[in-house]
Amino acid sequence: MGRGSLRASLRAAKHRSRIMTQYISPETLKAWREGTAPYAAIDVREPMEFNKEQIYRTTNLPRGWLEFRIEVLVPVKDTPLALVDGGEGRAERCAETLAHHGYSRTAVLQGGIPAWKEAGLPTVSGTNVPSKEFGEEILHEDRIPEIEAQELNALIEGGGPLRIFDSRTEAEYERFSIPTGVSLPGGELILHAWDMDQDKSSPLIINCAGRTRSIIGAGALHRLGVTNARALRNGGMGFILAGLSLDHGKKSEIPQPSGRSRAHGEKLAARLAEEEEIPSLSPDELRALQEKSGSETLYLLDVRLAPEFRKGHIPGAISIPGGQAVQRTDEVAAVRAGTIVTYCDANARATMAAYWLRRMGLPNVYFLRGGIAAWDAAGLSSETSSAPADGESPSAGG
Repeated sequence: MGRGSLRASLRAAKHRSRIMTQYISPETLKAWREGTAPYAAIDVREPMEFNKEQIYRTTNLPRGWLEFRIEVLVPVKDTPLALVDGGEGRAERCAETLAHHGYSRTAVLQGGIPAWKEAGLPTVSGTNVPSKEFGEEILHEDRIPEIEAQELNALIEGGGPLRIFDSRTEAEYERFSIPTGVSLPGGELILHAWDMDQDKSSPLIINCAGRTRSIIGAGALHRLGVTNARALRNGGMGFILAGLSLDHGKKSEIPQPSGRSRAHGEKLAARLAEEEEIPSLSPDELRALQEKSGSETLYLLDVRLAPEFRKGHIPGAISIPGGQAVQRTDEVAAVRAGTIVTYCDANARATMAAYWLRRMGLPNVYFLRGGIAAWDAAGLSSETSSAPADGESPSAGG
């Protein structure tokens, strides 16, 4: 090794020695969770480990994805950041990586999940647990009517008038779907509400793979005045458990709303925003927030369909169509106290997404008034995307 290489190695070793791992106790993390100040808790274990057992409202970001996703999940680098693992040392290695990337307030949960449990604190299991819990709350609070798999199958086999709309993403629909079901991601429902409400006699069913998006989709229609909508109890999984047949590989062909229904959706959104006091921002106000995004956490969510995002979006936006924004909130907003701004082409889809996010308890949610059309009209720049936005997973522009 030459002298130059040796000196560089010694400097790197000296720098690493200065990075001292900070720790927090389970009690301190509990206090963070119960407070209102911005923070993030990132679980760096693999998804299977995380799904088996996790601290409620932590965000899973495995070590192998840390450098690719951390700046989207925690954009402000001096945000207090707790790293969680199984107590075996992965979090310490992640803390060192984050220190090299400028994260200055990172701390490791001392002892990981085992220490959390030893302190008598609870864990949960599953995927997207906060959203699923929220769905169950909406089911009971809003009294969303459901239909069982066997009853729906009998209606399908009966051949009578029937409308089934699959509120999942296009990719999920193409893997499997309920026979006769039509692909219509949940964020689009507000644009179709008038069209759906013209037929008040034919059964109107919203389904997903399990429960949450069925409930949220039917709940959205009820909130918008389409009161004959029902959620398929347990979704496609209910069909599987009942031994009923599903379609596989059917191409997603999302129907277009009529012009009248689209316009009515905008009127419904205006009424919803007024009744629920959902705040909005002008393009200039959003631009001002973006200028402060180095010191104040901002999540800008494009809730349109993925092809719309790819054609042109606001710089810094994350593609996550409306139904997914509610289903996978924990994969987007790691800092719950941050500011969330939703936008679409105009107002309808963004307002509906903001409504649900606010009902989930997120404290600082707005929609962009007039959507990307207003942004463009204000002379502000948009960009196209090389990112593989697919409507299923959150995807940052780039």
